[in-house]
Amino acid sequence: MLAIGCAILAAVPAAHAQTQARLPGPLTPVRSEPPLVTGVPRIQPRFVGPVDSWEVVNVEIDERGVPRRVSVVQRLLVHGVGDYYFGIPAPATSVRAADGTRSEPGRRPGQILWQGFSPGNRVLAASVGLDPAAAARHLPLLVIVSRKPGLVLLTIRNATFTRVPSFTAAADPRQVARFLDLLRDPPARLVPDTFVTVSGQIRQRSRVAVAPLQVSGALEFPAGALAGARASGGTVTGSRVTFAGLVMKAPLRVEVRLSGTPRPRLRLVADPELPAARLRPPTGRTWMQYVGDGRGIEPRELLDTALGVALDAAVASHYDTLLANPDRTGKRTGRYVYTSATPEVRTPGAERQRNGGRSWLASVAIAVGLLAGGAAGIVWWAHS
Repeated sequence: MLAIGCAILAAVPAAHAQTQARLPGPLTPVRSEPPLVTGVPRIQPRFVGPVDSWEVVNVEIDERGVPRRVSVVQRLLVHGVGDYYFGIPAPATSVRAADGTRSEPGRRPGQILWQGFSPGNRVLAASVGLDPAAAARHLPLLVIVSRKPGLVLLTIRNATFTRVPSFTAAADPRQVARFLDLLRDPPARLVPDTFVTVSGQIRQRSRVAVAPLQVSGALEFPAGALAGARASGGTVTGSRVTFAGLVMKAPLRVEVRLSGTPRPRLRLVADPELPAARLRPPTGRTWMQYVGDGRGIEPRELLDTALGVALDAAVASHYDTLLANPDRTGKRTGRYVYTSATPEVRTPGAERQRNGGRSWLASVAIAVGLLAGGAAGIVWWAHS
């Protein structure tokens, strides 16, 4: 992690001296992962023009929120005429070409390989299965669907919290306002680190940054299960309870009170996205107008606002690419889709196969235990 908050170029020799401090741009790295890394030596990438990345990360979870399957469809657009060659670190269990690709992906342990020639624009698309245990630590949400008689509770928690070094100071309001206005522009994620003039005492501090996540989705229930049901945090429509909201520090909860304990199926979409309201000035159309109004602007508070927005944007930028874009400054968009994993259906034949054909021994043991009156049951463990 870079000590972005402590990037002060010079010490402050006197109370009224001025120096330069750095405001982190959205592409400033504040976490080690994501994008995912592996222990495989990095390939020096080669490409002519910029490379843009679009990703959809599919996560299948059980009711406890444990990812059972994680896969990514990554689409890269290579611009420019010339050869390209790069590797993308990934704890991949499978790699295959996805729809629309103009080349075939390669694979070696810990990496996805791309190599070829771009005639001007070349689409590279791969569907990648990931080791769920390795990927789970770097997913943005913890999603749990719990059930008990008369209640289904969906809890969505943000898992992107990152503690970073930062600082407080009195900065030039116009310079800070200009930086905030840059973040409001459509290509905001390409805003570079910006230096601002600060005066007086500079205090170092740590700050918790978090990626804002816009979520929406539905719990799908069996037909008729929601008759007379009431939902808090969501809307009942037919056999579905829909929900939407911004998940940051506080979790989003959806409570469904109904008869029985039906098992719903979940589909949730999450987009790492800084909400427009965070970038809106208290008055005026722009931050420069707000500062120009001169309505008692407190330089320390304005700088604190800018740092909070910039660091949250930097964390969100990490989650745009669970799989790395070989071009660090290229455009990138990521979306996460969480769905309920299909419950395992265990048949007697499957149990015999899973236990090496020894299920008859288990049956004998159960019978003997019941006859003796000392058996409480047998716990079965099956790997998903």
